[in-house]
Amino acid sequence: MSSVAQKLINWWKINGRKFPWRETYDTYRIFVAEILLHRTRAENVMGVYEKFLEKFPDVTALATARFTDVDAVIGKLGLRWRSIMLLDAARRILVQFNGSVPTEKEVLMKLPGVGEYIASAVVIFSSGKFLPLLDTNIVRVISRYLDIPSYDGSRRSEKYRRSVTRFVGLEDVRNSYFSIIDLGALVCRASAPSCPVCPIRETCEYAAKTAKVR
Repeated sequence: MSSVAQKLINWWKINGRKFPWRETYDTYRIFVAEILLHRTRAENVMGVYEKFLEKFPDVTALATARFTDVDAVIGKLGLRWRSIMLLDAARRILVQFNGSVPTEKEVLMKLPGVGEYIASAVVIFSSGKFLPLLDTNIVRVISRYLDIPSYDGSRRSEKYRRSVTRFVGLEDVRNSYFSIIDLGALVCRASAPSCPVCPIRETCEYAAKTAKVR
């Protein structure tokens, strides 16, 4: 494991955020979480996520539900397409995969509304397998740490896909990704980043530049 990855995990074990979907390896529960988290703050998803699983604890329960029942639980999050997508995906999973959410990225991406990020996240967080995973927080950390420009398409950039390996320990892929996501959310924020408390500031290009300016 690289020193950067180890420092991030050590920091995260003390400072990381606690969410119920991070406590499970169940593919269905992780799949639901990733759909609900799309363009939505994690803190807003927590209560809805737990109510959703109480009412629809597995693929069969969801696939046989009515749209109005599903939307009544998650509609408050906005983006109503999620209710439609979850129902459609659950019905396909029930018929095509006997109710078991697929664990292959390419197969997941054939489900309605599932793009590369959601598919990769489901595989990573349910199996611990390494795949490149890039969201806004991860891209921002990489961009600042390595001093490389970011742009709208950075999440699809091969350069960023290669660079993320410096931050992820293959011995603990799940926690590595949780740590870099939380670093971006809590410390390496878009505005007012807290460089003095960052666990990787000593080798970060952005922190070095900020220190010189000060």
